[in-house]
Amino acid sequence: MSSKITQVFRRTVFPTHFVAPRVQCLQSPRPYLPLSRTLKYWKSWEDLNQENKDLGQENKLLRNKLELHKYRYPKDKRRWMVNGTIENAYRNYVYFVDLEETNVPLLDMILRGEFVTLYGARASGKSTRVDQVMEKLKSQGVICIYVTFEQVNMETKDSFWSSLGGALHASAPKYFGKADVKSSDDFWLKFWKEQWNDNRVVLFIDEFDILREAHDDIKSSFLGVIRAIKNTKENYALLSLVAIGPFSILRLSSDRITTSPFNISNPFRNPNFTLEQVQTVFKEFEDDFNLTIDPEIIEDIYNRTNGHAALVCLCGKAINSDLMSKLDENRRLTSLTWSFKVASTLYVDGKKEKQVPQENVYNTELNRILVNWLVKNNGFEVTGQWHMVESHAKKHVHTYSDIVITTKRQRIVLELLATATKKDLDEHFERVLEYAEKLSADDIWIVHFTCEDSYATATHEKLHWPPDDRINVIHCFHNRSLENVLMNVRYVDNSGTIKYITDEAMPLNLS
Repeated sequence: MSSKITQVFRRTVFPTHFVAPRVQCLQSPRPYLPLSRTLKYWKSWEDLNQENKDLGQENKLLRNKLELHKYRYPKDKRRWMVNGTIENAYRNYVYFVDLEETNVPLLDMILRGEFVTLYGARASGKSTRVDQVMEKLKSQGVICIYVTFEQVNMETKDSFWSSLGGALHASAPKYFGKADVKSSDDFWLKFWKEQWNDNRVVLFIDEFDILREAHDDIKSSFLGVIRAIKNTKENYALLSLVAIGPFSILRLSSDRITTSPFNISNPFRNPNFTLEQVQTVFKEFEDDFNLTIDPEIIEDIYNRTNGHAALVCLCGKAINSDLMSKLDENRRLTSLTWSFKVASTLYVDGKKEKQVPQENVYNTELNRILVNWLVKNNGFEVTGQWHMVESHAKKHVHTYSDIVITTKRQRIVLELLATATKKDLDEHFERVLEYAEKLSADDIWIVHFTCEDSYATATHEKLHWPPDDRINVIHCFHNRSLENVLMNVRYVDNSGTIKYITDEAMPLNLS
């Protein structure tokens, strides 16, 4: 199956005759089961025997259900934590990847006295990494102080420094009084070496990107005092400062401070999980719940998430909450269950309720091909499940774009669907525009793979296209055996003209 899907992708998605030039140019309910029955009248032996058999079957079903409940909601079992810092006290209660080995380069940079930018995608485990690094530094006698710019008022320069002083007091009351820091002068004087009895101090500042939105006076004041401390470090107890945030922190500057106090040429990029780490954490989950997950599923999770910490845990949480009831008699989650869904309302091969590939089948294969084509050959960046976070009513809202391609001059957003209804398509038409706006993408694609019968015979005028002409769409029909592949495309060329590719058959080499 996968080799056929590979051929479909190579002949359909981003065909070289119209896309490659553009890229080159731009670079559960619980039913009642009685535990016993009262015989109200005499039955023959045969009827009673059948009754006992039925009761035995019901009891077996009940035992299976209780067993399922035990494994799905076990006592004292770990859980999947999707967002938030995994502190040392909670590591035995959640699925956790030990980052000690990959912390070594960051620790070396800090102990050398560098002012470091630690950057990575949202919910990729940066704060958990910082917690581990702080633990290690404290064991070596280093004083660690952690604050976040979420605690700091960025309205004026005075409110900035006084609220930063309050955050320092809240984090390290042993070393900072409530009113010790109210200005930039207070800040650098507080770190004067004589006040710290030769102790070394490392300051960690999270959500550092918030400073980018501040008035230039605030940015200049803060970056200026950090640079002054760095330039005369021998006078200060501050060994290192670690700025933590997304990629945008690498571009932080002000009108007056054009040279960053941080080592921008050698930032620390928060690494995603490796395949081995993902396999290890799911093996722990399998052992805890006495189940087996096909290795192909775990590899698929790794490929789809790029090892992003929150997304890996989100997949584990989804298996625990949604797929435990679909384990086979050997408590095994199979690739078939993971890769296929039922098209309940659409006709496939003339019938409803047919199994068709799920989105993740296409997503994984397309992501792999794009990586081989664009990353290895052109140096582009291909990100699966790009994670976005927005704050609404003081709550974080998490969204995920299927595939994002980043070049030096543009960003391309792809949303994938699998045998989708018109309602599904309409929702994705709206969603992809939202993602494009958030990511400042200038090339927008909906890629719809479908086994629905109507796509094999409909003219392109009758196919479902978005009302917004900015959205490029590929409808790729294939039958379930992948022996018949038909493509219809609507796209905008470099001149802004809407063009179509109509009913193009894709021959596959099935040998």
